[in-house]
Amino acid sequence: MSLVVAVAPGIDRFPLLDRLLRELHSRGHRTEALCFDDAEREFWRAQGHACSWTEPRRFDPSDARLARVPFAEFAEIELSRLGQRRTQRALRSAESRLRRIAAAIYDRFDRDRPDLVLLHQRRTGAHLLAQFAAREAGIRVQWSGDGLLPGTMQIDSIGIDGDSPIARSSAWDYRNANVDEAMLRAALASAAGKSQPLPLPLRTPRAVAIRDRVSAAWRGSGEGTGLGFFEGLAIGSRIQDRSQHPAQSIDLPKEPFLAVLLQRRDDPRVCLDAKVAPTPLQLTLEAMRAAATLDRSATVVTILPPEGLAEADLRPLRHLDGVQLELAHATSAACMAATAVVTINSPQAGVALLADTPVLHFGRALYGTPGVAFATEPGHLAATLRIAMRDDQTELRRRFLSTVLQRSHLWCSADAPDHNGINGWILRIEDELAQKMTYGADLRYRAGPAWPLQEERR
Repeated sequence: MSLVVAVAPGIDRFPLLDRLLRELHSRGHRTEALCFDDAEREFWRAQGHACSWTEPRRFDPSDARLARVPFAEFAEIELSRLGQRRTQRALRSAESRLRRIAAAIYDRFDRDRPDLVLLHQRRTGAHLLAQFAAREAGIRVQWSGDGLLPGTMQIDSIGIDGDSPIARSSAWDYRNANVDEAMLRAALASAAGKSQPLPLPLRTPRAVAIRDRVSAAWRGSGEGTGLGFFEGLAIGSRIQDRSQHPAQSIDLPKEPFLAVLLQRRDDPRVCLDAKVAPTPLQLTLEAMRAAATLDRSATVVTILPPEGLAEADLRPLRHLDGVQLELAHATSAACMAATAVVTINSPQAGVALLADTPVLHFGRALYGTPGVAFATEPGHLAATLRIAMRDDQTELRRRFLSTVLQRSHLWCSADAPDHNGINGWILRIEDELAQKMTYGADLRYRAGPAWPLQEERR
């Protein structure tokens, strides 16, 4: 019987991870949530999942297991994620917090060795510490996170987004890759039509008793992933309603335009994968200047992120002449119709790649392979845009997408997981474990969108 441990699973992804853990358990696997914050542990315990907690303890410098841990590196990553300045005081505080939970993580892995450690979406210093400890103990690791297309997720054993080995690949890596024309056409049609498979029924999380919430928030304040008291107290209330909303009309410009995919300043991809990240206003202004060099009639369509922007960032964008502001629902349509797409490193630019729209990005990204997309820097967007317009490598892009979407992506929505997607994830996990369970029926999974690929391949 295999033990699968989900490391500090995010509360905002409760519907997805709760379903996965329950399905794994029903197939005979043991499952557990390993939490770094007591408030998170109380939440997952209330949902009926087995939980353990890395209770902070005094750091023991004589513990030989901790001698090789790069605490300073993980502390720097943690400050970058939080958007904090790397002062000596801040570094010492972050490093101290990681040191207090390190021995507890090693003890947990020694006491009942997991067969697989799951890390989903969150890239905190504590998560990287858990990954390091797992690899030291010879435990398999699987990362997952938002994919390049709607209804997909990245799956990788090393990392996601800028940490993924795909982000460091070259055109040479895809020289012998085959292009799956049927899958790419279907994926583009699915993105255009916003079709999604029928989601599985998801349960409403049970509320944690207020007394337990207050006690846990007080005990775990500032530890683990750095949750403060009030953030710990609000655990469980951050689960957003991600149900489908009625379609909204989109009125894109008829003249050529650049699409700008904005991201929040606290987006981990911006904080961790972009050395010099322009603000939403700076990115939009630079796109306006680049559009003017391309065509005097060109305009800019700025797409807000799904989570929205802080009011301080949104306010100046409302008053820019020649800029059309759109909500996140316009992303796919804008990526398909634009002359080019500009972003820091939003994964939603994957739709543009699928539509053969050039993508220009300022930070490390999953699509960062030269020729697939075009890396640029502040002040150089116009020059990079001219290069992108005359050096479009469509064949390389299609080879990249065919390879990545088939092998490194899971066709499963993180917001509304479906039967096929969960089956695919379980099969990936059992493939990592080299162990097929005998409980229940054999699972089947098909890579690709539910429509129209299913009809095309009958």
